[in-house]
Amino acid sequence: MEKLIIRVEWCGKNYAGLYADDKLGIVISTGRTLDKFKTEFAEAIDFHIDGMIEDGDDIPQWAATKQYEIEYDLQLCAMLHHISQYVSLAAISRVSGISKKQLEDYAAARKNPRLPQQKKIKKALSTLGEEILSLSKWAAMNVERW
Repeated sequence: MEKLIIRVEWCGKNYAGLYADDKLGIVISTGRTLDKFKTEFAEAIDFHIDGMIEDGDDIPQWAATKQYEIEYDLQLCAMLHHISQYVSLAAISRVSGISKKQLEDYAAARKNPRLPQQKKIKKALSTLGEEILSLSKWAAMNVERW
């Protein structure tokens, strides 16, 4: 099975990504939400491959038989934009030590963080996730007491 890795960015008001390959060419898609983007992208790549088959183009066997999976690689701007619907940028700021304004600029893709900043943000997201999971486990164990 072939794995198609799609780099996902946040561009203005949409998630956007593309797939480029010497044999298949380029497929581009956008979506207002991450789920919508994933649906649109999967449909776009299927449509593109179907068109190539209809045109009699020479394509890899894995594409002709639809033996592929799509993996989405969220860039930091897309990741921050997506996660901000669940966790505030202020919370990420407190855990990462990066100002909320700076995080807003990264989420809006107005600025591109250097690698050390990216690592801090990803560590903060991991820490927040672990905290939420531990609270969830605690709540599940104590639900009957409430």
